[in-house]
Amino acid sequence: MALFILGTAKSGKTTACYKQLQEELAKEAYHNLIMLVPEQFNLQVQVELAKLLKPGLLRTEVMSFRNLAKRVLKEVGGIKEPVIDDLERVMILKKLLEQHKSELVYYKTTYGSEGFVDGINRLITLFEQNEIDKPFLDALEQDEKSSAVFKSKLQDITAINEWFHTYIAERFVTVEKTMERLAGAVHKSDYLKDSIVWIDGFYGFTAVQMKIIEEMMHKVSQVIITLPIDRHYTMNEYIYPNNPFYDSIKNYQSLMARCEQGNIPYETMVMKADNKDKDALAYLSENYLKPYVKPFENEQDAIRIMSFPSKDEEVTQLACEIVRLIRDEDYRYHDIAVLVGDMGQYKSSLVSTFKEYDIPVFMDDKKSIHTNGLVAIIDAALEVITTGWTYKSIMSFLRFNRLDLTIDEIDTLENYLLEHGIQGKKKWDATWERESKSIPLEVIQAIKEKVQVPLLSLEEALKSAKDASGKIKIREASIAVYNFLESIHAYETTQQHIAYYKQVGELSLELENTQIWGQVVDTLERLVDLLGEESVSIKVFKNILKTSFGYIEIGIIPPSKDQVIVGNIDRSRIPQVKALFILGVNEGVIPKVDESMPLFSDMDKLTLMQLCEKADEKRSRLYDVVVHNPLYMGQFLVYYAFTRAREKLYVSTIQVDENGKALRPSIVFYKLRKLFGEIPFECDQLDALQAAKPALGYVGWQLRKYLDGQGEEGPGTYKTPCFLYGLYESAGISK
Repeated sequence: MALFILGTAKSGKTTACYKQLQEELAKEAYHNLIMLVPEQFNLQVQVELAKLLKPGLLRTEVMSFRNLAKRVLKEVGGIKEPVIDDLERVMILKKLLEQHKSELVYYKTTYGSEGFVDGINRLITLFEQNEIDKPFLDALEQDEKSSAVFKSKLQDITAINEWFHTYIAERFVTVEKTMERLAGAVHKSDYLKDSIVWIDGFYGFTAVQMKIIEEMMHKVSQVIITLPIDRHYTMNEYIYPNNPFYDSIKNYQSLMARCEQGNIPYETMVMKADNKDKDALAYLSENYLKPYVKPFENEQDAIRIMSFPSKDEEVTQLACEIVRLIRDEDYRYHDIAVLVGDMGQYKSSLVSTFKEYDIPVFMDDKKSIHTNGLVAIIDAALEVITTGWTYKSIMSFLRFNRLDLTIDEIDTLENYLLEHGIQGKKKWDATWERESKSIPLEVIQAIKEKVQVPLLSLEEALKSAKDASGKIKIREASIAVYNFLESIHAYETTQQHIAYYKQVGELSLELENTQIWGQVVDTLERLVDLLGEESVSIKVFKNILKTSFGYIEIGIIPPSKDQVIVGNIDRSRIPQVKALFILGVNEGVIPKVDESMPLFSDMDKLTLMQLCEKADEKRSRLYDVVVHNPLYMGQFLVYYAFTRAREKLYVSTIQVDENGKALRPSIVFYKLRKLFGEIPFECDQLDALQAAKPALGYVGWQLRKYLDGQGEEGPGTYKTPCFLYGLYESAGISK
């Protein structure tokens, strides 16, 4: 038995699942109750259910498809090989690309570019998730509609895919392959027998997940699936590609077809939101995605829309409004969230402005570890050795300051190198006898020794481990790097950085550096486990290590519960909050086209569309995951973001960027303005006096206006110097 629960956001799909779960618990039966949710929602759903089902989850288990695979395969057997994750896949792919680079056709010169390995890994993962194999890719390549460039790209991609799967065969198994094994093991599981399974929180499913669901429909007593769809669609109804629920509808139709083919009874329930005409936020949720909608006619203050001259003005007004909500409407900081389209553009402004206004903030943004000093010093040391001790590589090595050197000593050494033209291994090995203009030679020699000794030790360790062909086993190279870190006391230096960041209150940097040593050691250990006996050149080892570190991202857990959350609109899955601010709603930023598949150009995607037009299900699915979803998913993510606001939604756009270039509002902004009108959110000018630094800036600005003859005199006016000084003094910053 299958039950499909359809509905737009806030229509009550998840609430219906929770209610059904409570009813099953009340029956006091003893079959398993399983809720499958996306990986990132596991903890959130567990917390919600624990509160709902006090005193705990009882017989209910919340898990992802991956955890279900572990549970079932542990019961029935089926995994003997180690399971590799994305980082380990990237390590293997980088090694294979370096090994087979001469066999590449189109990507021979670009395989080493930034993002290539990540892109090819994503593509191979998509192939595994959607059961795309070599015969299928060969058929695409040989199709007469394929262009010459597309054929050459596909030839390389097919070859890389084969190299990867040949290498891991009988050694390792990928997470995606465990999903295939789960599909084949469902019918053997006693754990799933007579269970009730809820599947909630998904926009769509991969081909392998669809197979798992189909097998569960035959095995368990009932499967309840929620999907974000606005209405019921028939099995053969045509779905326009620009339909915002396209992916969910296609999956719904496919699941209905599988039920028909397998003689599985099914029902569909369509949920509708209540009070859609009385509440502006509910009206937005119900009507935003419709092509033709009447403007909201009732008076409302839940949705505010504003255009600002610049990003700085936008962020300042945001801070003032947050201050007002906390002060006047009894909000807490954790009741507020901010979403942006480009975190890189807004991060520094938000952090500095919130710091001025004493607003605690958590940036929900994963950070790559390759910029951390500990990782950078490894790459820089290997760069010194592989480039022959050039001046540039030496200074890059010193710039991260992980040695026992002061800034003055580094400057002194740099001046000496420039003064005497010291560059290359030969000159570093020679005795330095020429005097410096102002620094004694003994001081220079001492600084040189501090730099040279650890680098020479690393170089000698790598050199002594080489075989007759000049290559080194990855195991030996990894050990040499670890010993190098020990020699420069990298762990102790990292602990000092942690203590410093803790002292100055930089919680995010403290947490980042708390994790970094473990991440580096773990990466070296994984390299040894995966590729330890492989022999490569030092340069190739350096490239593999650099690619591996570049792939790792550190996710910081919020150090405090009461903070404003700031995240990317296309990445953050924030829970519902009372007040949501969406900044920078400009053309090309919100919504944004997903460009995480850099291997295919727009012309390649057009070719793929022609190849998959009116084709079988497998080709259609390839088109959807490579072309359609990245193109149209942005609009759905914007809609999803709107539904995160429970009481207030603030949407703003900016008119010019930091360089003065004019910017256009996006279609999202125009659509909201058409529905609700442009209602600005402006703060009282005296809100700036809530904190010392904004008060200083505000008072200084008003005094400047007064001195320029733009002020207003008279008792009681806020622009007179005496009144401003009184405010300045009352803020406690008169000195």
